[in-house]
Amino acid sequence: MINRLKKALEALESSDLDQIDMARTRALLKAYDHHYGHVDLKATAVEQQVAVELHRSPWKFVGAIDTLCRDGSGNNIMVEHKTTSLDVSNLSSPYFTTLSFNLQISAYHMAQELLGDPISQTVYDVVRKPTTKPKAIPRGSEGRLGTRSEIEECGTYYGHSVPVDSENIPDFETFELYEHRLMHMFIADKEKYFVRYGQIRRSRNDIIDTYEFLNDMVDDIERCRERNVWHMNGSSCQQYGSSCEYLSLCRGVDSPDSDAWVKREGSSLSGSENLSCSRIRCFQSCPRKHYWRYEYGIERRRERSQALRVGSAFHLAMEAWWGIEEKEAV
Repeated sequence: MINRLKKALEALESSDLDQIDMARTRALLKAYDHHYGHVDLKATAVEQQVAVELHRSPWKFVGAIDTLCRDGSGNNIMVEHKTTSLDVSNLSSPYFTTLSFNLQISAYHMAQELLGDPISQTVYDVVRKPTTKPKAIPRGSEGRLGTRSEIEECGTYYGHSVPVDSENIPDFETFELYEHRLMHMFIADKEKYFVRYGQIRRSRNDIIDTYEFLNDMVDDIERCRERNVWHMNGSSCQQYGSSCEYLSLCRGVDSPDSDAWVKREGSSLSGSENLSCSRIRCFQSCPRKHYWRYEYGIERRRERSQALRVGSAFHLAMEAWWGIEEKEAV
């Protein structure tokens, strides 16, 4: 196990994943390291915070770039990490088309240009999350992987040594055996679970347009503030099969002082005059939603979803995997 994989797995241990998601994410990390451990990209910054002043002081555009790298020719490359449950084998799918035109990419290219360290291209580092679960262990024929016969005869499961007594083999996969099966699957079917989608660039005109767009967004928010009018976009009340978290407040059947709501903490980049890509998307979706989240500053009291927990844990592990080279160079 090379050092950065060890660091990534250690970072994962601090997450709140259950045992199944922990096994899945560990297997993804090991396969990721197997596929990309020798790629000629050297990380120069991880979670690089950017802040660019906008026309209307003290407003700034703020964000955090996942990873900045240099390739063998010295080009500055931005790597953005994504996890998804969608098929990643078709690079012409709407998923990748949407990623190509993502505002966040345009804004980060703009920021790095103005900060004097322009980005030559963006590479999306996309990982597909598995949905398979632990399964029964079949008897199997001699030498066949993933069977009781393999464990009995070889002391391995999908080629990995396992501390299982051949006379006491479980009927169903333990979490360790499950992790071995997933790792084998991820390595054997790389294109199904891992893809790096690059050559995403922004022209000089794109950068200028993005800067002007950000300033227009600030003007729109300030007009709402000055009038104290935050219109509700009714078409955004029901999206992706669920209701907006603030719908009960907009309908007048709940109060922001009730126990259903807590103060929104935000991140280290939060601020009343800090403009992030997530804040822009919120305002574009519905000014009233923006008011509750960013002006009034509340969010619904609830546990994080399983998808968010897995995504956050994998992102934290990626930060450790990429960042180890930078730390060793100091």
